[in-house]
Amino acid sequence: MQFFDTSSLLTSLPADARNAAISSVTIGELESIKTDYRKDPDVKARAREAVRYLKDHSSEIRIVPFVDFFVTKYDLGGTDLTNDIKILACALALKDEVKDVTLYTEDLLLQKFAEVYNLPCASVNSIAEKDDYCGFVERKLSDDELNTLYSDMSTNSQNLLINEYLIVRGDDDTIVDCLCWDGTRYRKISYHPFSSSYFGEAKPVSGDVYQRLAFDALLHSQITLLTGPAGAGKDYAGLSYAMSEIESGRRKKLIVFGNPVPARGAQTIGFLKGDLKDKILDCSVGNILRSKLGGRQAVERLWDTGKLEVLPFSDIRGFDTTGQNAIVYITEAQNLSVDLMKLAVQRIGDDCQMVLNGDVNTQLDLDVYKGPNNGIRRLSKVFRGYEEFSQVELKLIHRSHVAEIAEKM
Repeated sequence: MQFFDTSSLLTSLPADARNAAISSVTIGELESIKTDYRKDPDVKARAREAVRYLKDHSSEIRIVPFVDFFVTKYDLGGTDLTNDIKILACALALKDEVKDVTLYTEDLLLQKFAEVYNLPCASVNSIAEKDDYCGFVERKLSDDELNTLYSDMSTNSQNLLINEYLIVRGDDDTIVDCLCWDGTRYRKISYHPFSSSYFGEAKPVSGDVYQRLAFDALLHSQITLLTGPAGAGKDYAGLSYAMSEIESGRRKKLIVFGNPVPARGAQTIGFLKGDLKDKILDCSVGNILRSKLGGRQAVERLWDTGKLEVLPFSDIRGFDTTGQNAIVYITEAQNLSVDLMKLAVQRIGDDCQMVLNGDVNTQLDLDVYKGPNNGIRRLSKVFRGYEEFSQVELKLIHRSHVAEIAEKM
């Protein structure tokens, strides 16, 4: 069982509440932190998020109450009875009951105390196993191997998941072919320019095979996840596709779900004035829409004509897209917890499509979305291999040479 102390919950929330336990002491600490004016605003926000998580999962998470008897039972009388020691005592009591217990903590001193009692410890970030899945594999195939593949396209000779791509490279590293396993056969990737008045004839950047895969995925999947660094073209691909679909009449509207999290380390400028439209257009989500769609007037025109609807995540519970024939769009999706991501995906009706993008590696803005509690990571792990889902990691930065260099910072 996974036993979480206060520091670990402030770093990352458990992905599986059914295997999680905490001490009653931690609940008191979180309640105190979230209202302490001396605490950093980010820490207070994480404490509030943790308290909400505990309330939402109260029927699943095991709570071990601290009792004074633990002091004698575990011979803790010779140490100062701090909250850390009380949390350790609760973890030891749980271990006596279920045997297999790991204490997750970011507190080095608590780790040292746990070692004395032979209690296994770990960091919460270690829960999220390294995941190299990017939606495609790149392989060098010999002429014989390639001929074998072409001779029987209905056999999954490369052992790919459904909608996973195969980039075939030659000995000189040039692209020989790109294929996608659709569950029954390998198909050639196909795409065409996404035409709209907002983007013109949008097409993959010449020589960027990853953008080619992204354009193909948007055409073939109900849910498309695009990942990669800033400037790689995630919003360019996703929004140009969305506007093309709307202007052609194939889709009726664009629905944007936004979680306006300030950039890491940046200070907020206070409450934004105006109605919902003004607040949305002046936050991070609005900045992206304005920069990609031609300015504020262009976005307001879409809004006023019913072609665009923007909802903050705080308002999407109960929202149903069924019957709207829409594209649901989430940008900066790295700033979503597992619960928020689940809530968003559950809004999608059979007649709607979802496009998400984000960079979980370098653009994560709050620690609460780290590790196993990151919505993008969980979405990928749950949905990969289903016919409704495609994922493509964009690797090449096109914004500018400066942006390319900045990625090394």
